[in-house]
Amino acid sequence: QPLVALWRPSLTTVDQDFEDLGERAFGLLSRLIDGEKDVRTSVAVPQLVVRESTAPPRR
Repeated sequence: QPLVALWRPSLTTVDQDFEDLGERAFGLLSRLIDGEKDVRTSVAVPQLVVRESTAPPRR
């Protein structure tokens, strides 16, 4: 996330492991190509990265 350092205030973002997402997608595609009919998907959980752009809730 090299661009994060360019913004002021620093922005709150969602962090995702794109390498993991690619591996999951390729694995799913490979199983579908191989003819598997009962292909189950998995869920990748992103992480919220709170930075300076997030303020506390208003009263």
